[in-house]
Amino acid sequence: MQQDNQKQLEGLREQLLKTKKWPLRYMFKFVMPNDKETLAVVQSMMPNGGAVSYKNSANGKYVAMTYVVNMPNADSIVSLTASVSALPNVMAL
Repeated sequence: MQQDNQKQLEGLREQLLKTKKWPLRYMFKFVMPNDKETLAVVQSMMPNGGAVSYKNSANGKYVAMTYVVNMPNADSIVSLTASVSALPNVMAL
């Protein structure tokens, strides 16, 4: 599973490197259990100055967090995505 995640992150990095215009307004999307602790940890990892929105699953057990923010380069996006998705029960989309 970790190897799949590494491949996905490398694919993301390759796509981002094709972008010639930085900083880039980027949309992060994470799905996680709908509990205050997990949400607080993920929120604390996000850079300042972004716009956040949430959508609960039909049964309320999970929440999708979308965070749109200007990022300086491809490596900063990949690094943040890797860090957040490494948290237990958090998935990057």
